[in-house]
Formats: sequence, C-alpha cells, structure tokens
Amino acid sequence: MEKEISIVLDSEHEQLVVSSLQVADDFRKEHKTVLRNIENLAAQNCITKSMFYEATYDNRGKKYPMYIMNRDGFSLLVMGFTGKDALDWKLKYIDAFNKMEKKIKEQSKLQSAKDNTDKLLVAQSKYMNAKARVAAIWLKLGERVLANAEYQQICNAYASEALTGHKVLPMPECHERYYTATEVGNMLGISANRVGKIATQNNIKTSENGKWFFDKSRSSNKEVETFKYNQNGVDAIKTLIEGGSKHE
Repeated sequence: MEKEISIVLDSEHEQLVVSSLQVADDFRKEHKTVLRNIENLAAQNCITKSMFYEATYDNRGKKYPMYIMNRDGFSLLVMGFTGKDALDWKLKYIDAFNKMEKKIKEQSKLQSAKDNTDKLLVAQSKYMNAKARVAAIWLKLGERVLANAEYQQICNAYASEALTGHKVLPMPECHERYYTATEVGNMLGISANRVGKIATQNNIKTSENGKWFFDKSRSSNKEVETFKYNQNGVDAIKTLIEGGSKHE
C-alpha cells in the first residue's frame, strides 16, 4: 500500500504545510540534515522565513525541533534533492498539494453556500417573527373594544393580512355614519358634556344607537373608549331634549 503524504492546513498561518520530519523520512534523509538545509536557506535569504516555521515534535517524552513548511518552502528545499526515487517523491508531493488545495476550495465553496443558506434562514425567521408581532398587536387592539364587533373584525382582518401578506379576512361593510358627542352637540345646539350626560342617564349608549371606539383623550395623550352615535342615536337624544325627559 502506497504511503499517504500528510499535507495539512495550518490554521495559525492559514497555509497548507508539511513537516520537515515527514520530508526527511520520505526522501530518506537524516532529519538533522534537512534541518541544516532549511537553516542554510534562511541564512541566505530572509524571504525564506515566510516559507518555514519553527515547531517541535515529541519522541519518548522529549521535545525536538522541526520545521513546518508551505508549498514554496517544500519546493525550494527539495529542489536540490537527488538520488533514487527523489523525482517520484517530488511529483507525489506536488500532486498531494494540488489535491489538498482543490479539496480546501471545494470545502470553502460548500461552507460559503451553507453560510448563505443559514443567513437566509435567519433573515426569514426574523421576518416571520416580525410579522407575527404585528399580527399580535392587531389582535390585542381588537380585544380592547369588545362591544364593537366591527372594530374587532377590522383588527382581525389587519392581523391576518400582516401574518400572511394577503387579505384573508374581509373588512366589515360600513354604511352608517358615526358622530362624536361634540358633533352631536353641534347639531342639537348643546354641549358635548350634556350629550354624554343625556345618553348615560337614558341608556342611549347601546348597539342600536352607535358603537364604541378607541379615540385620543382630549385632556391627555392616552387613548380612551369613546361612544360614537349613529343617526338613530342622534334622533334619540334629540327626542329626549324636545320631550323634556330626564336628562338634567
């Protein structure tokens, strides 16, 4: 079985490397000779320091020096190696470097595709969560005025549209006009407070006479439940005023 050449990715230097120990073994050189050759190369030109990195290996509990080298360092080192099988080993190493580089590139592409997929899934999840929060807000708004079925239907329709992106639930058909107490007072020539007082004392604030809505308070920024009158409610208050029923 042919010996496998161990080309590894050195995470510290982010390069494919091989050890001087393995090179010495494969090329049938004494390791101390290979170390000396590397040191001679470093002494001749400082550029080679970026091709060879000092390291150690363990042997029977003791640490000994070695080098790890990138592809350029390996090529420079073995350039002068001669002897039986030297050329074959040079070609084997070149092939091993090529295969490992191809493998790293393929893994990089796969990881990049996975990262893009993960980012897309995270973005989709955030988007769906945002839509769910908007829908939940509309549903909570619908619960604030339980006496107004149309108001709830509107909120539910907006909630479903926020969640699905489509108009799933229909909006209520509204043909009636609703008036605030101020508007009713202007029509009947009385104050808004008097309109409210008459309506409360005579039980006018019912579904036959209008609906409850949420509106901004006149005295603050808070929202309050406000009864708005339909034409039937306006007529009922007008009748009470004209008939002098209990409203003072």
